[in-house]
Amino acid sequence: MVKKHFGLVCPVIPVKGYTFDIPTDSPAAKLHFAFKDIAFVAVMFEPGKWRIAAFGDLSGQDKSFDPRRVRFLKNVVSDKLDKSELYKYENLNTCLRPVPPDDIPILGPLRHYPNVFLNAGHAGRGTTHGLATSKLVAEELMEGKAKSIEDMAPYSPRRFYL
Repeated sequence: MVKKHFGLVCPVIPVKGYTFDIPTDSPAAKLHFAFKDIAFVAVMFEPGKWRIAAFGDLSGQDKSFDPRRVRFLKNVVSDKLDKSELYKYENLNTCLRPVPPDDIPILGPLRHYPNVFLNAGHAGRGTTHGLATSKLVAEELMEGKAKSIEDMAPYSPRRFYL
């Protein structure tokens, strides 16, 4: 939309992530585990189901599955979960996460169109950061300045000459 209506290119890179679900007989718990060194997280997102998410592959617009990545992820998960459940995985998906080159969301007004605001580039953190960044953009729109954060400059679209 930014390119189509304003002739600008928002500098986000599509980064491919993998997700799948594992049915479980384990009691529902509000817990998760992660391995930061391999960008992996497992969350019990509903009773009886683990959601496994991982990776950040630079693959352009390619959403195909790399069987080696799926196998590696299943092996990592097998150390933490019941191995018999692991083979019942379902809903294998890939997704493209929009990542700016500096991995910091792009928030705020465009330089030449000050009434057009961006709230983009959250990568795999859109669900967790989206509400907070929306609040910042709303404060800028309604009050002329974000009040919840001291300095919005690190998030500004202007860092990419937008």
